[in-house]
Amino acid sequence: MKGIGIFAYLFLLVAFFQVSCEPEQEPIHISKRKRLKHIPDASGILKEGKNYLVIGDKSSYLYTLNEQFNMVKKTPLTEFEDQEKDKISNKHKPDFECMALWNDSLFVLGSGSKKESRDIMAMYDQKTDMVLQIDLHQFYTKLREWSPDNKINIEGITIDKNVINLLDRRSNCIFTFDRKALFDCWLNNSNVPTPEINKYNLPSIDGVQSGFSGATISPDGAFLYFTSSVERKESNDQKILGSFIGRISLQNELPSSQINFVHQFPETHGVLKIESIQVSEKHQTTTDLIVVSDSDGNGSHVIKCRIYH
Repeated sequence: MKGIGIFAYLFLLVAFFQVSCEPEQEPIHISKRKRLKHIPDASGILKEGKNYLVIGDKSSYLYTLNEQFNMVKKTPLTEFEDQEKDKISNKHKPDFECMALWNDSLFVLGSGSKKESRDIMAMYDQKTDMVLQIDLHQFYTKLREWSPDNKINIEGITIDKNVINLLDRRSNCIFTFDRKALFDCWLNNSNVPTPEINKYNLPSIDGVQSGFSGATISPDGAFLYFTSSVERKESNDQKILGSFIGRISLQNELPSSQINFVHQFPETHGVLKIESIQVSEKHQTTTDLIVVSDSDGNGSHVIKCRIYH
């Protein structure tokens, strides 16, 4: 019996050291990365059936990609005379930063970071292949009044059955509107509805706080997944310091005031500015995601990754 006890002790000791020496699982694992050669400054991605819809903040086009992320269609959302190689100058760009689908309509929003020129929305009717330009100046003017510094930079949108969430990069606030009331404001020029507002404390890199850059809702409707990125101004340029992926719980479609978790995006392929996110599959302890990055001059990329909760 004594020999068996010693043997069992040694077995447990070896097992303990094996477990202790195993490398800790990284919270985000990248499985695929592809450069989007013909899409400048990717800022949004949505999955629709077997295809993906992508927009860029310096482009006036909606790009449709197949399962291999190859472009199969390009739809103009607006027109600019100085457009060259799908790129629009900063002076004239509508700054399309986010989009969301509702039934057969795709809502593509300008950021509102500059009054007038970026107070715009393109509504694309997929059935008729028609694009309607909608002036958001009245709406964005009201939104600026609710923002802490009277400025906005809308970079994320989610549309649910009863709720629309808009994520502001400048203030890290989520503005939550009644869906029907906001659609009525956008499409029928009715009064701007009053939102619920939650402000979040997002993580920092080198003392610079990250700002919201994209959002999506999980297929089960239980969570809002978001991306945030960190940029430091250096003279007239923006230096990218890194990005994060996080999650916020939803109760009756409304976002919690607390962040569920947030993880820094790995830099195995260099420092990336993650701009948008889609959930492909959600499991009990992991979620499979697709994100797009805009490296501000270093090309656009689509990335498949898995996040561990």
